[in-house]
Amino acid sequence: MTNPVRVADAVAATRDGWTPAMLARLRLAGRLFGGDLSLIAPAVGRTRAACDRGLWALVGRDLDQAHAALLAHEASIKGALSWK
Repeated sequence: MTNPVRVADAVAATRDGWTPAMLARLRLAGRLFGGDLSLIAPAVGRTRAACDRGLWALVGRDLDQAHAALLAHEASIKGALSWK
């Protein structure tokens, strides 16, 4: 059986480094460690804050939707910070 390459895995990472593939690892780590950020963060190689944002994005969403939500959130913050 072949391992298909998802187009979504080729997209740009978020500011925290999340791609759909990394969000999949985060979701798995969250389930394995019962949501404990002090264990999840080292397992996926991100900060606790980054994992918290990633897990927030995953609530009720699939991987591609979560990635898009994180990108949209970053764009809204960037827009708000550039307001004069």
